[in-house]
Amino acid sequence: MQQDKIVSVRDVSAQLGLSKATIYRLINDGAFPRPISLSRGRVGWKLEVIQEWIDRRPTTSKKTAA
Repeated sequence: MQQDKIVSVRDVSAQLGLSKATIYRLINDGAFPRPISLSRGRVGWKLEVIQEWIDRRPTTSKKTAA
């Protein structure tokens, strides 16, 4: 099942266009979902959790008009 797919930080980084460091910074800031532990030293995210995070993001820039 696609919804149960687990993705690595490398996959998340590629999908979002963010560096691994940025992803972990967002996690520490409480702005990105925490990964689940898969084994010692290995973590991942359910694909559906990442998609939900993407869907909650604003669709437009917050730039103000000049």
